[in-house]
Amino acid sequence: GIHINRWAALGACCLLSIASGCGSLWGSYALYFKDRLEISQDMLDLSFIFFLIGSGFSILPGTIYDRIGSRVTLLVFGAFTFGPMLWLWLQCSYRVVIMNKITVALFGVQGVGVGGLFTVAFAPSLANFELNRGKVMGFLAALYSISGAFFSLIDDFIFPTRHNVFLFLFVFIAVGCLIAIFAINYDSERIENRISYLKMPADGDEAEALLENSPYHSSRVGLSMGSCSPTLIRAQLYPQTLPEKNSLQMMKTWDFWCFAFINFTFQGVSYFLLYQLGDILESEYDIDLARDQSDLLLITYSVANCVGALAFGILSDVLRQWPVPIWFIPSLQLCAIGHLVLVFSGAKGLFWGIALVALGNGIGLPIIPTLVCDLWGLKHFGTNFAFLGGASSLGGIVFGNLITGAFYHKYSYDGGNNCKGSSCFYWIFVICSVVSLFAIIPAIALWWRSRKLYR
Repeated sequence: GIHINRWAALGACCLLSIASGCGSLWGSYALYFKDRLEISQDMLDLSFIFFLIGSGFSILPGTIYDRIGSRVTLLVFGAFTFGPMLWLWLQCSYRVVIMNKITVALFGVQGVGVGGLFTVAFAPSLANFELNRGKVMGFLAALYSISGAFFSLIDDFIFPTRHNVFLFLFVFIAVGCLIAIFAINYDSERIENRISYLKMPADGDEAEALLENSPYHSSRVGLSMGSCSPTLIRAQLYPQTLPEKNSLQMMKTWDFWCFAFINFTFQGVSYFLLYQLGDILESEYDIDLARDQSDLLLITYSVANCVGALAFGILSDVLRQWPVPIWFIPSLQLCAIGHLVLVFSGAKGLFWGIALVALGNGIGLPIIPTLVCDLWGLKHFGTNFAFLGGASSLGGIVFGNLITGAFYHKYSYDGGNNCKGSSCFYWIFVICSVVSLFAIIPAIALWWRSRKLYR
């Protein structure tokens, strides 16, 4: 295939990361869909479930990526992502309310597409930037996070009619996928022949130069930089083959189940807050104020999420000797504190609550692809990443739909379509706080079990 510089490939991955962030607009547009398309709360909940199942359980795009490569994955699942945007633009433009069932199904299709874009955005960058995985994953996760604010601002200040943002997203995602098809070079030989080396400590810059000039590549945890002589030492290299585990082998490990529960929790409680944002606001404010506040809070979530991803992605590289799972602990703590703020203040404390939860979620986002690669390798990254993503989706469904739906219907005044008062979401905030605190236990266990890997 055509050889493309790894920086050009990273640029294409950045476009894909921004494009896959289109799903974060859901909470901001829930009230719009209710009004414009006359979609009931039950149908919105079903759309939310379909999207989460599609984006999380993205085993099909993950398998195609592992076996065929990035270009076919982008060709197929890029269309899955931008196609539904064109449908939404047409439906909202002409207000075709009789086809809402098709719209609900297309949210699931789009979820599968977003899962495929996410995989292609992360995997090549993990292979191309082995010494700076934390920084690169943090940067890509930050772009994914800030895309919600980016699309929301475009919606507010550029398009006079709200549904035109869907046409913009259709063009943006389609062009981004087209660029990425040509720019991302999937070097399977590099991934399948990965060998780790134990190197004598050397100066950081020279050690990296030694690595780049070597026909082999660094271990998944990179070099342990010491304070020895800056003179380049031609150290002996001791090859040690790294295990490349498939999904079945991965699921037989305790590491997977600890990781899955952490993912289930910190992603699930964040999905709940993000995708139920409109309904939380509507429960305590009138609908016009709720719409205005939802855009502001979505931007707040995006910015805080971006800051957490970028800062802690860099920090994980700087503190390379610290096991990567240790960063899940502050991530879960912030998620718990954010929901506790909402327990005591309700929708009035949404700014601080959502900022804390978004910051916690941002810390965890770049850890996921890095840790999947560190623990189980890159050869089966697509499918392994998809199974971990399934835990995230399951968390979103449990917290954002099943638990939320039960309490929302219980306190609703019209059979579940609308709910007013702080009681609508009070117990959900409590449950999210408690489960986030409990998830710190498997986070500590995963950190303890991975210490040897990062020495």
